[in-house]
Order: sequence, then structure tokens, then C-alpha cells
Amino acid sequence: MIANAKIASDYEAIADYYDREASDAKAKYEEHEASVVRYENSAKWRTWAWHCDRLAQDFKLAEGEAQALAAEHRRIAAEMKSGQISAVSGPSPRSGKQSM
Repeated sequence: MIANAKIASDYEAIADYYDREASDAKAKYEEHEASVVRYENSAKWRTWAWHCDRLAQDFKLAEGEAQALAAEHRRIAAEMKSGQISAVSGPSPRSGKQSM
């Protein structure tokens, strides 16, 4: 989807995708945070609390990254709509890498 994005609505669709990814990551974060509490209170499963805590933090990070990607694609779409940019291709001015 990213490789073929050419117009503002393409970038809005990509932003929507990343919004869903952020929402999924948030749900997984909350699930693992609840597991931390459950496992910490059990002598038999206490070591699993560390595992769930690490996963929770990873999902929290993934949520933030997905939100940032959604915001960036919405910015591109807005700039296209306003006429500030007409198309996105070639290296990204921010990263020096090929645009997605």
C-alpha cells in the first residue's frame, strides 16, 4: 500500500491502517499489564510477570510508533490536499531513505 501511494486518499488509508495497528497494540499492552498483576500475585507464576511486563512495554512502544506513523501519513495527505506537495517519491527529506 505504501509503495503505491500517490494521492492524499492513499495516505489517509495508510494513516487509518496505522491507527488500527496502534489500537491493537494498546489492547495487547492492556492485556499484558493485567497479566503482570495476576502473575505477581501467584507464587507459582511470579516469574511470568517479568515476561508479561516486557511484552507490555514492547506493545506500548509499538502503539506510540504506530501513532507517529499515522500522524506522518496524515500530514502528507494534508500537504497534498493543500497543494504544498503534489506527489511523494524519492528519498524522504527526514530520513534520507526511500519513501514508503
